[in-house]
Amino acid sequence: MLIYLFGMKISFFFFFFFFFFFFFFFFFLKYCSCLLSSHLPYMMETDVKIIK
Repeated sequence: MLIYLFGMKISFFFFFFFFFFFFFFFFFLKYCSCLLSSHLPYMMETDVKIIK
């Protein structure tokens, strides 16, 4: 029983870490596209304006 709870705790930790990493990567990507909006095509710039 203890090993089963330990495995559930590890899987939950990995799921939380993966979700946090994905959210941070998405936010970093949007921040970079906001910084480089003058160098990117017009379509990406409108996409950034819509998401903001």
